Amino acid sequence: MSTPGHESLHPEALSQLTGAIPSYLAVLLPLALPGLLALAPLLGTPWWFAALLVPPAMFLAQGWGLALWMNEGRCWTRLELGLTSGWLGIAATLVEVVLVRELGLPPNLLPVMALVVAGLGLLLVRARGALVLPRGGGPGALNGLLGLATVFLAVTALALWRLPDLLRPLDAYWWDSRAESALHEPVSLRMDALSAVGWPEAGALAGELGRGRHQLEVTEAGDLLALARGDVGLDLALGQGQQELDRAELVAAPTVEPEEGPVDRYLDRGIVAVEAHLETGTAWLDLDRDATVYLLPTALAVWSLDHCEVLRFVHYYQILNIVENQRWATEILTHRRLTVSQPPLWSYLMAPQVALASPGLPAASVLFLWVLVFVGAHALHLLEVLAPRAPAMAWLLPGMAMLMQGRLMVDPGSLNFPDNLYTAAILAGLAALLQGTAPRFGFMALVSGLLRYAGTPFLLLLALLSAVRKPGSRGGLLSGAMGPGRALCWGFAVSGITLGFAVVLGLYAGTLQAWMQSISFEILPEHWHGDYDPAVLLSRVPRFYWLWTVYSGGSLLLALFLARGPSRFPLWAALIYSLLLCTIDHFPSHYFLPLVQLAALALAAAPPPPLLLRPGRWAANLPPLLGCLGFLAAILWLPV
Repeated sequence: MSTPGHESLHPEALSQLTGAIPSYLAVLLPLALPGLLALAPLLGTPWWFAALLVPPAMFLAQGWGLALWMNEGRCWTRLELGLTSGWLGIAATLVEVVLVRELGLPPNLLPVMALVVAGLGLLLVRARGALVLPRGGGPGALNGLLGLATVFLAVTALALWRLPDLLRPLDAYWWDSRAESALHEPVSLRMDALSAVGWPEAGALAGELGRGRHQLEVTEAGDLLALARGDVGLDLALGQGQQELDRAELVAAPTVEPEEGPVDRYLDRGIVAVEAHLETGTAWLDLDRDATVYLLPTALAVWSLDHCEVLRFVHYYQILNIVENQRWATEILTHRRLTVSQPPLWSYLMAPQVALASPGLPAASVLFLWVLVFVGAHALHLLEVLAPRAPAMAWLLPGMAMLMQGRLMVDPGSLNFPDNLYTAAILAGLAALLQGTAPRFGFMALVSGLLRYAGTPFLLLLALLSAVRKPGSRGGLLSGAMGPGRALCWGFAVSGITLGFAVVLGLYAGTLQAWMQSISFEILPEHWHGDYDPAVLLSRVPRFYWLWTVYSGGSLLLALFLARGPSRFPLWAALIYSLLLCTIDHFPSHYFLPLVQLAALALAAAPPPPLLLRPGRWAANLPPLLGCLGFLAAILWLPV
C-alpha cells in the first residue's frame, strides 16, 4: 500500500529509512538501545553512560515501533514521527514504573519492559506487512535539517559551557539565613590546614579536616560563618577558649520556620553551618567525623564560592524543590503513588534515570539535556506547521531560544524541574490545534496539566478561542485548523478527562484530599500570597514584561512589530499565557520557558515588513537574524 507523499517498503526489501539512515536500523536501534541499557550493570559501565542511554532507550526507542504502526495512512513528517515516538515512550514508561512499584519488581527490569514494548511495536508493523515512511523533500526540508543541527549544537555548547553546573552534586548546594544577614563585621583569620579558595579579596578558606578539634588563629575580630560538608548526622561546633559559641548537626530536613515544620534540604549528604563573633586570639572547630570545611570570613565569600563553582548558594525554597524532585523520583518506584506538592507525571519520568543511572543530580542533568533537545525539536515542528517556507535564519531561532531556556534553568539550579518537558507539551498541543488532530490535542492538554497545572486550562482556553472563527476566515484571533465544533467538544472532553483522571489517581493513591488542597493552594495563595489589591497587582506587570523581553533577546518586540498571518498564532498564544503570570508576586526564570519559545516562533514565522521585500532574500533573513543576535547577547551577558 502506498499513500501520497509516502513510500511503502517491505521489511525484507528495505533499503532506506529516513533518507540517509539504512532501514535495518529502524529495527535494530529500538531493540539495541533498551537491550544495551539492560546489560549496562553487567558490563560495569560508568554512571554517565547509563545516564546518556536512559532517555533515548526508555522514551524514543520503545515508542518508535508504535509510532511507525500509527503512521499508516497519515502524512507525518520525519520529525513528527520522532516526536510521536517520544510521547508514546513516555506513556509506556509511566505504565512500566507503575508495574514496578505495584508488583514489587526490581527497577532494573525497566529496560527489559522497554525492550518488550519496542519489540511489540515492530511486530505490529511487521504484521501489517509494510512500513509507511515519510518521504524526504518538501519546502522546508533543508532548513529543517539546519534547525535540528542548531538544536544539537546548542545543547552541546551548553553542556560544555556549563559542565561544572551540570556535574555539581546535591550536597554542593546550600542555604543559610545568616549568609545574607550575619556577616556584617569581616574577620581576619589564618588556618594552616586550609587553603584559599575563590576571590582573593573574599578571604574564603577550604579543605579536608578529620574528626576532632582544629585550631585557627583570629588576627582581627569579626564574624565568621563556618560550613562543613559531609554525611547527614555530621556535627560541627565553633568556639573560642573554653566557650562553645555555636553548634549544629547536619539533618536532611531542618526546621527553619516553626509553622512550616521540617523542610527537605538534603538526601544523604549536605552542608551544615555555624556562625559566631570571634575575638582576636585562638578559636577552634570541632568535627565528629571527616568533612570538607569552608570558612567564610566576609559576606563576599558567599558569592565568591558561588561564582567560582565551589558551592552554589540558592534560595530557601529552591533547594527544597531540588531535593523533593530527586526524592520523589526514588520513592515513586517503591511506595509513593502520587506527588502531592506538584503534578505527578515528572517524577514517573525521572524514576528510570534515578534507578538505572544514578540517584544524584548529575544524572538528572543528562536527562535535562535530552529534554532540551525534545523542546527544540517541538519548536521546529511547530515552525514547520506555521511557516514551512520560512527563511533559513528563522530555523535557527528555536535552537537559540532553547539555549536561552537552558541558561534560565542552569543558573538557579533548576536542572531537575519539569518545566522543559512542560514547554514541549505546550508546543505539541499548539501544533495539534493548528493541524486539527483533535485526539493528539486532547492527549497533550492532559499531559501538560500533569506536568504543570496551568497547561490544561491554557490549551483548553486556546481551543475555545480557536472556535471564535472558522479556519481560513480573516480576522480571527486564533483560527487553527480544528473546526469550532471539534474544538469545543475536545476542549470540554479534555477538561472532563483531566478532572476524572485526577480523581481516580487521587483515590488510587489515597491522597485525593491532600492533592486537592495542594492544587487550591497553588492556584491563588502560593503565587499571590493573598494580596489582591489591584494597585499591587498592576505594579508587577511592567517588570514581568520587561523580563520576558530580555529573556527573549528582544524577539518579543520584533514579533509584535512584524506579526502577520501565521505568526499571530504563537504571538497571541504567548500573550494569553502571559496574563496568567504577569501579576503574581515572584517571577522565577523557569516560568518564562514557554513564553521564550513562543516569542521566538512568532518572529520566526513572521514575514518581513513590506519595506524590506525589494532588496531580495537577505531582507527575509534580517528579522530572524536580529532575533538570533538578541538571544546570543542575552545568553552571554544576561545576569539571571
